[in-house]
Amino acid sequence: MQLVCPAGNLPALKAAVRQGADAVYVGFRDDTNARHFAGLNMDDKQFDAAVAHIRQHQRKLYVAVNTYPQPKIWSRWQRAVDRAADHGVDALIAGDPGVLGYAAAHHPQMALHLSVQGSATHAAALKFYVERYGIRRAVLPRVLSLAQVKQVAASSVVPIEVFGFGSLCIMAEGRCHLSSYITGESPNLCGVCSPAKAVRWSDDADGLSARLSEVLIDRYTPEEPAGYPTLCKGRFLVGGKRFHALEEPTSLDTLDLLPELSAIGVEAVKIEGRQRSPAYVEQVTRVWRAPSTPTAAPRPILWSRTSGARCWPDFPKAARPPWVLTIAHGNEETQMKLSLGPVLFYWDKEHLGRFYSDMAGLPLDVIYLGETVCSKRRAFSLDQWLGLGRELQSCSSAQIVLSSLTLIEAASELSSLRRLCDNGEVLVEANDMGAVQLLIERKLPFVGGPALNLYNGHALAQLLDAGMQRWVPPVECSQSLIADVLEQVRELGRPLPEVEIFAYGHLPLAYSARCFTARAENRPKDDCQFCCINYPDGMALTSQEGQPLFTLNGIQTMSADVTNLLADYPGLVACGADLLRLSPRAEGMVGVVQAFDQVRQGAMPPLCVDGCNGYWHGQAGMLRVEEVGLC
Repeated sequence: MQLVCPAGNLPALKAAVRQGADAVYVGFRDDTNARHFAGLNMDDKQFDAAVAHIRQHQRKLYVAVNTYPQPKIWSRWQRAVDRAADHGVDALIAGDPGVLGYAAAHHPQMALHLSVQGSATHAAALKFYVERYGIRRAVLPRVLSLAQVKQVAASSVVPIEVFGFGSLCIMAEGRCHLSSYITGESPNLCGVCSPAKAVRWSDDADGLSARLSEVLIDRYTPEEPAGYPTLCKGRFLVGGKRFHALEEPTSLDTLDLLPELSAIGVEAVKIEGRQRSPAYVEQVTRVWRAPSTPTAAPRPILWSRTSGARCWPDFPKAARPPWVLTIAHGNEETQMKLSLGPVLFYWDKEHLGRFYSDMAGLPLDVIYLGETVCSKRRAFSLDQWLGLGRELQSCSSAQIVLSSLTLIEAASELSSLRRLCDNGEVLVEANDMGAVQLLIERKLPFVGGPALNLYNGHALAQLLDAGMQRWVPPVECSQSLIADVLEQVRELGRPLPEVEIFAYGHLPLAYSARCFTARAENRPKDDCQFCCINYPDGMALTSQEGQPLFTLNGIQTMSADVTNLLADYPGLVACGADLLRLSPRAEGMVGVVQAFDQVRQGAMPPLCVDGCNGYWHGQAGMLRVEEVGLC
């Protein structure tokens, strides 16, 4: 197996090489990489020296350009890709479809590795990146277990790399908005989680307090060691108990698993830590280089890119089955549509039946059905969801859409996804690139759900060419960002998709392999007793000072406050939205739908409403900007 080591500066790179690293990965000194810390990464002079040192010692150099560019600063990512290619690096690590598409088209000689930020957890998702961009390797998210890594390795069409040592993130990389919800700084967009500029320490009467944007993350007694206040590693209150509700401040260490990783066909093992010191990198590299690391038999590259030519098949243009409704985007005479999002919580069959009975008579234009959070929630089977859809269509004119699972880890979940894509009756909302791939293979149009990381027009164009007809932006996107993306799509000469904004409900912020509801009840995930069903609107998580922060919903972490953009209706119209998504809650949804309907019919929007709207205004998601004077 190849040993891939981090370097946040030139001394760290030299230390890794000196101790036997096969490859070193670096980033440029800007927000194009996911370790964008002050004073970290390579400037031009250091990068030139790094390339020379790597070549002198006959090692490999990988460059991470693995954040998601926004339209107005797209050129910075272009320059980063060009710079890496001009220096002849051995691979570019990226996750954004637009960046991957640019690199594949303009630098076909440069190997592409899918970043962990791409959040590809199964073979179908990997196939999307292989067939579209010709990636040569994929870095798997750290949420996967050894058994799941084995399963992916056995079925993957591309060699895989796994993280072996360093910081452990329990959230699926690329699918976590916790930091931007509290601080306004997005790891996907800004390259940093829990930024240092938002940290404040204070000695209080109750102990040493660690805060992030004035939110208490943890409080320590004099006897306790105090760590950096990474948001997900704090101690919070759930059900009156104070504990590490999301994640303990522990690290990943798979050194003893090296023989197993090699045996299952893992091509490379990566050490996390570009933010670490040269001394740390040297010591860790020495330890990991010491064991005998047998090299797995090389896997064949099933897709490749050669000079000037694309060797993967073009995407077919998606057909428009008769059941697909379309909206002429930008038509001023077209009334704003209202959609009912999928139920994100676990409700039993009777609760679901009552809820949709109430919804059937309301002025809804689109109704999303299906399970997006946890495959163990089986109140309805696929056939029953389809049957419910037929019943709703018989008593309303709403379009029915089936939503796919967001985090797919098991073979059974991938099999269920295939059945959902083969339903033959209704449109599918893809919340995972594997779902996108399966729908492409079937030449079917689809909705690009909010869990797909589409932050720029180039990325959007990639999926529009593949058959995406409607775009639901990530929930952390602001009004101005959405408008910029649509303008970039126009500049690229693509027809605009329908645009659906998450306008009401608890914001889905992160996904994990861990069930937080079971954890709060001190239950193992595999024996959770379906305890989520006891919390029809999730479990409340607060700071130790009682400030509402998050809502726990199984493997999903959501906002504590409900986002509510009713007062922002003029801005929704102005940015080009076609549909407003109202995410179900256990109580009060009839009134919510009626309120939004009245405003779209011409009633004056309220001056202010309860709930958060920070994301819409480019601020921390948890804020209500009217209350803090930001609007």
